[in-house]
Amino acid sequence: IYTLPESMIEEEVQNIFHRSLHDYGMEHMSMEKFAELAKTDVTEIRKSYEERAIRNIKGYLTLYEIAKAETIEVSPD
Repeated sequence: IYTLPESMIEEEVQNIFHRSLHDYGMEHMSMEKFAELAKTDVTEIRKSYEERAIRNIKGYLTLYEIAKAETIEVSPD
């Protein structure tokens, strides 16, 4: 079981948000501006991405631990 720091979750929330904006061709928009356009607030937007962020982080950490246990290394090639 992982105890994830809030800063790590927030960073992943931001990453997911920015990837979503990029997918829709809306780069460089702040979460605040997006919330305004979506007629919601930033708290709701963050909450909507938080579960996915936690799942992503747990997946990354699990893969890291498997790679470490199996001595799997990625070559620069």
